Amino acid sequence: MVRWLQDGGEKSLPFVAMVIVLLCQSGSMVVIKVALANEMNKYVMVVYSFALSTFTLLPFLLLHRSERPPLTFSTLCSFFLLALFGVIVLLSLLMIKTGMRSISKRYIKFLRERKE
Repeated sequence: MVRWLQDGGEKSLPFVAMVIVLLCQSGSMVVIKVALANEMNKYVMVVYSFALSTFTLLPFLLLHRSERPPLTFSTLCSFFLLALFGVIVLLSLLMIKTGMRSISKRYIKFLRERKE
């Protein structure tokens, strides 16, 4: 621990940043859980979450303009494919979650007995 403090913080900066990110994520989950428990609409919560993250990250985009590589077509295609893959995975997990909730216990029992 003392060695991390003596190096000027350059080597320990990623670890500190990761701890801060995890703390922010945990705090966000607690706030979302409390808001949804108080009957806040889940779609409104998503919009508020995206708006807050946009306004939080916007100053970093505007202030950090040095040493940025050019935005090429292949980079844009990579971003598009990554976003598309993320949306597909998110929607698939949502469908699985809502589908599992809507299936009756009697149907699940029928499927289990059919396998055996």
